[in-house]
Amino acid sequence: MSGLVTAAVCLAATAAVVATYPVAPWALGIALMAYAAALLRWPGLWLAVVPAVLPALDLTPWTGWTRVGEPDLFVLVTIVILALRAPLAAPISGSRVSRLLWSCSPSSAIC
Repeated sequence: MSGLVTAAVCLAATAAVVATYPVAPWALGIALMAYAAALLRWPGLWLAVVPAVLPALDLTPWTGWTRVGEPDLFVLVTIVILALRAPLAAPISGSRVSRLLWSCSPSSAIC
């Protein structure tokens, strides 16, 4: 459930920034949608794209934006797609917690 909330918040933030983008918002929107589609197909793609986009894609001289940049949007799209792809985690039951704590305790190393 929290993954869906995270994805929704990040998607809303991305849409709001793209809608107010000063230089060809349609081009940025198409690029982000293409990246999202590729990320759905190849989830590990973000490991190559995000480090490449962070230093290379900076249009601050043309947009005048200093607080939010294009790499931020790629990171938000990455969070949206990976949050939607993540399986729902099962809650940890009490017995599993007690076994985990017991295995980490110093007395378990003696046995």
